[in-house]
Amino acid sequence: MISLVIAESALEMVPPELYGHPAVRAHARRTRGGKRQNMLLDNSWHYAAMKDMPDAARRGRPDLVHLALVTATSAPLYRLRRALEVYVHTADGCMISLGPGVRIPKSYHRFAGLVETLYETGVIEAATRDSHASGGSKDASCRTDCDGGGGDDDDDDDDNNNTVHHSGKDGAPAREETVLMRLEHNRTFADLVRAKKFSKVVGLSSLGTLPDSPRPYEYVAQSVPDAAAIVIGGFQKGHFSDGVSGHLDEVYAVDTSPLEAHVVIARILYEYEKKPFM
Repeated sequence: MISLVIAESALEMVPPELYGHPAVRAHARRTRGGKRQNMLLDNSWHYAAMKDMPDAARRGRPDLVHLALVTATSAPLYRLRRALEVYVHTADGCMISLGPGVRIPKSYHRFAGLVETLYETGVIEAATRDSHASGGSKDASCRTDCDGGGGDDDDDDDDNNNTVHHSGKDGAPAREETVLMRLEHNRTFADLVRAKKFSKVVGLSSLGTLPDSPRPYEYVAQSVPDAAAIVIGGFQKGHFSDGVSGHLDEVYAVDTSPLEAHVVIARILYEYEKKPFM
C-alpha cells in the first residue's frame, strides 16, 4: 500500500472577504440562488474578485484537482488492487481523504457540486444496498455503485448532478455503508505525515533531482517502498512551500520540463504497478 498526496491544491471555497464582490455575487445568483457560502473558488468565474489575493496565481483551479483525482482513482492500483490511498491537501488548510474504490464523477460540474457538498457536510457516504431495496433514501451527493463498475461513461446518465460511485473489492457491489470522502478542517500537510507515519515521503517537482536514468519514472517508482507517500502539487504555478518541502525525504524531477499533475500521476502509478505485489 502506498499513498498519493495532492498537496497545496488549488481547491478551496470562496473566502468570506470576497462575498461582496460583483463577480462572486453574480455567479452565486446564476448558479446557487444567491448563496455564497461553501461556493467553490474558480478563477474562470471569480478572476476579477481573486486577482489581488495572496498567491492568486496558485489558487482557484479546482479543475486541475478534478483531473488528478479522476486519473488516480481510475488506475488499477487504486481501483482493482486496493493498494493506493488518496489524499487532497487544500489551499484553505483542509485535508480530504478518499475511501477505497471511489470513482470520481468525470463531469467537472458534478465534481464541483460534490466538493461543495463535502464542505457543507464534512463527509460523503454511500447508502447501503438494503436501503435501496427497501425504498430508503440515498445521500443527495453520492450513491453506492451496485453495477460493480462500468465503462468510462458510466456516470453520464445519472440524474444526480453530484454523484460519486463506490465499487466493492474486485468490482463487486458494495454491501455496507462506506465513507467515500471525508474532509477535515485545519489540517496541515505536516499533520498528515505525523498521523500516517509514512515509511518515506517522496516529492515530485521540477526543482527535484533528475535521476541519472533513461527511465526516470521507473527509477523513482522502484525507489518508493511500501507504506510510502508520493506527493504532487495540485496548483498551476510555482513550487512546494516550506510547509510541504520541509517534510519531504526526497524530491525528484521526472522530466526535463514541468508537466501537469495528472500526467505525472498517470505515469508514476503505471510504473509502480509493475512492481511485484506479495
